[in-house]
Amino acid sequence: LKLETNNGDAYFLGQGVPQDYAKAFQYYKHAASHGFASAQNKLGLMYQHALSVPQSYAKAAKWYLLAAGQGDSAAENNLGLLYERGQGVPKDTVYAYEWFDLSAINARSEQIIQSLAKQHMQEIASHMTAAQIARAQAKALTWLKRHDRAQSNSH
Repeated sequence: LKLETNNGDAYFLGQGVPQDYAKAFQYYKHAASHGFASAQNKLGLMYQHALSVPQSYAKAAKWYLLAAGQGDSAAENNLGLLYERGQGVPKDTVYAYEWFDLSAINARSEQIIQSLAKQHMQEIASHMTAAQIARAQAKALTWLKRHDRAQSNSH
């Protein structure tokens, strides 16, 4: 499945092959349908940005949520953006902050994603009350515990 995703990346980026979003989509779809988080996130991106498929924020949110359920920090960040903008999901700053918080926690080895998530958290926090921020942080912790990642991400 990693090979499928890597092939999808090659076509998505045009690395070593002509850029072809439709072929990338097919590779990602196969890997994503077998539960590969990175491919699920990339399908979300393709639906969000209408790359060879009709734009569907709802489908993007679906794929991001599946990847986020496996701790994919990029998908968590992308979900935060959808909630912040109300695209494919109800606009909700608490959920947006929660997903950015999860992304920052899970992206410990991915500095760029962690930095983006923290930046989004700071921006959105300026429009939230202290109670909303506390609720979002509590929801993020509950999510981590429910998905049994609290211990693995506390190093």
